[in-house]
Amino acid sequence: MKTGRKSFYQISVIIALVIAGLLAILLLWQYWVGQPVLISREEAIQHAIEACNSAYGLQPVEQPTEFETEITTYEKAFGGFTPIASKAQRPVYVVRMKKGKWLLVGGPPPAEDNPGPSYWDECTQIIDAQTGESLSTPIE
Repeated sequence: MKTGRKSFYQISVIIALVIAGLLAILLLWQYWVGQPVLISREEAIQHAIEACNSAYGLQPVEQPTEFETEITTYEKAFGGFTPIASKAQRPVYVVRMKKGKWLLVGGPPPAEDNPGPSYWDECTQIIDAQTGESLSTPIE
């Protein structure tokens, strides 16, 4: 009779371990599936290049050659000000494009001491790290 109980307990322990293992796998899978899929750094740069365009009064003259990218949250990218509270913790890329050239079209009239066209040599964009959408106007 004692061996019957011992084998029953051993089988019970094995079944409990298998169930615990399956639950752990299920929880890890749910965690992994629930994680947002982020675009790559290169995709963020491409979206930023496209966003510094004539729709915002900029005309690309020379493509940028240097890039700084930082992944952060929507709230931090806007300096603590969150226009849309539900997006405060959404991941975003801050893409700074340097050594490029954009012609400023429209905008304020040129200064008297510099009547020629105005150019920007840098353009910064805040890009949604999940969708690639530009969340800001170009920032010099």
